[in-house]
Amino acid sequence: MDKILSVTIIGLGDIGMLYDYNIDKKWIRLTHLKSFNLNKKFDVLNCIDISDEKLDLVKKKYGNKINCFNSFTSQIKKTDIYVLSSQSEINKKYFYEISKKHDSFFLIEKPCWDINPEEKISILSKKVYFNYFRKTIPTFKKLKNEFFNGSHGKIQSLNCYYTKGINNNGSHLIDLIFYFFGSDILLNSINVNNSINDYNLNDKTISFSFKLKYKNYLILVNFIGLDENLYSVIEMDIMAELNRISIKDFGNKIIYEEVGEDRLFKGYKKHINTRTYNSKISMYGDFLANHVYDIFFEKIKNDSNFNHQIIISKFIRLINEYETKRTSNIRRG
Repeated sequence: MDKILSVTIIGLGDIGMLYDYNIDKKWIRLTHLKSFNLNKKFDVLNCIDISDEKLDLVKKKYGNKINCFNSFTSQIKKTDIYVLSSQSEINKKYFYEISKKHDSFFLIEKPCWDINPEEKISILSKKVYFNYFRKTIPTFKKLKNEFFNGSHGKIQSLNCYYTKGINNNGSHLIDLIFYFFGSDILLNSINVNNSINDYNLNDKTISFSFKLKYKNYLILVNFIGLDENLYSVIEMDIMAELNRISIKDFGNKIIYEEVGEDRLFKGYKKHINTRTYNSKISMYGDFLANHVYDIFFEKIKNDSNFNHQIIISKFIRLINEYETKRTSNIRRG
């Protein structure tokens, strides 16, 4: 094993610390603090949050092992990794402040802030991983290879269901699609047909479709936006030539339905022989930490850097522009 990497965590909200604070089970790792602390490849040195109450929770559980601060100062010991798990503008502030002083690696919670064109060249060289954690899970890595190797045959269509905004939850599905199949979108195929405000007035949950170029054919992709006030959902249904693959329960379950002969209606084919796999999403924090570790030492390619995030942000901005035009046309009509 390479050296142990030191870590500073900035932002101790839900994903920073709170989701699993009161869960002692080691096989549930949902936050950065618990995940990095339990992973032997890392040493959490510092936690930073404006809230004294949250810092007191750190001290209560970890004692003097971790240094606690209300803000970042030059007196704080430099670390190899900086985890930015606060709001986007705060993440931006700390990223620029720290990256000017230290050539460190940053794990940043999405969504990314708007990057000015004049910053783009300089920022692309920074060592950054944006946290789209599903592609760090071994089950999803295996599925990507299956698609690439043609194990499921030609992909006919993707149907995605989500709530809580295209930037918030929708971006996870967009990222996963780009991870599986690339981002070569047929721009004139984009169609936006509905939107709702179920979470944030500045982040609509938009229903839309487009076609994606993959290998030598096109895949039809449908996004259906649902109401977060009724329930939360992040799901993907992949209709392939040989199998139907359903990603459910926020990615915790992957269901394979093989195409076979219908025993009742002769001459027809349908989905049979269902197999369900648990992706162990309860351990995603550990998978993420190991993924970041391998990227840090250049053992694997960084599949979620600034360039990748810019592609996602650009696509989401385009969908929002289509939605603005749609609503403008409705008002004029």
